[in-house]
Amino acid sequence: MENSSRDILAEYVSREARIKLVRFLRETLGSKRALARKIDISSRAVRKWNGENTGHPSNIHLKRILTLALRVNREETIKILKQDLQKHRKSIHQLIGALEGLR
Repeated sequence: MENSSRDILAEYVSREARIKLVRFLRETLGSKRALARKIDISSRAVRKWNGENTGHPSNIHLKRILTLALRVNREETIKILKQDLQKHRKSIHQLIGALEGLR
């Protein structure tokens, strides 16, 4: 995936999927510190990406996360992104149905 594709993709990846990618990498690499080193940020920043009611990776950090995740396990990364896409798709269909019901 070239950089411009990651730039575009980053805009559409949900907070939930970003957290899943971080968890996947933390588990695969063995620690928050290892993940932080690999994507060149502080361990403190990674700790903030723990899940509910906490921060999540910015688009800039997501691009680094995606690059690393694709190198570590392409199939799992694509699976997480496809699940996110399906969730968006379902939400859009529900919204369209609700809007059509307002006619």
